[in-house]
Amino acid sequence: MPEGSSRRQILQLLGATATTSLSGCASVFGRNETTTTATTPDQHTTTAVDISTPTTTTIKREIESPSSVVSDVSIPESPTKYTYARMGPATAPVTATIYGSWKCTYTQDFVQTLLQTIIRKFVQPGQISLVFREVAYRDGKPFHGPDELTAGHAGLAMWNHAPESYWSYFATVFANQEAGTEPWATADRLLALAEAAGVPNQKQLRREIKQGAYQSELKQTMEQVANFGFGAVPRVVVDDSVTAPTADPQSTITQLKRALANSN
Repeated sequence: MPEGSSRRQILQLLGATATTSLSGCASVFGRNETTTTATTPDQHTTTAVDISTPTTTTIKREIESPSSVVSDVSIPESPTKYTYARMGPATAPVTATIYGSWKCTYTQDFVQTLLQTIIRKFVQPGQISLVFREVAYRDGKPFHGPDELTAGHAGLAMWNHAPESYWSYFATVFANQEAGTEPWATADRLLALAEAAGVPNQKQLRREIKQGAYQSELKQTMEQVANFGFGAVPRVVVDDSVTAPTADPQSTITQLKRALANSN
């Protein structure tokens, strides 16, 4: 999806008045942030919920191929020893973690714009390794609809069974993300996107998606979100530093440069 189209979607959906003020997708703690100042999050639980395929009207949708560097990045050796998806060499001096959501238009905007720059400037030269973690809950429930969890389990299943195709899948999903909280991320749709991205082992993937096999991994991510205290996504975290890349892209670039300088 072109950058302008993505931004228009965000403005229409959330009523923002200027793209420079973008902070993050629907708050995981029931509020939206306008700064990156850490606050104490409300208490919440991460109990398992029904991730069965939502009932929707069947629509034949063409799959758009992503045009981004995300589709073609390196992954560490022995990738499956890492719980969460990672790009770049394991020997990189700095590891940054992206907290985002498969159904969040802010995360889509980040993936299709600033993330491209970060990959070219820091990941491809081997300076930074990037990790992606899905933020799935709000007050113990999937905050973009029931298929939020379907997408979360699918992403982790892809990484654990087909890590060499994961980032192609990642780029394909965000290139075909649908606006709003309507349930589009069904198991069938996500597996069709996986097939388009060259992901094998469809039978095993479907089984793990349906079983909700990665509940503990999603819960661990939410525990990290609570520790850092941010209330919206996407966020980029390096050590104890948290930035909001759609609200202030330059602060994220500065964050990464500072981390590299401190690693020497």
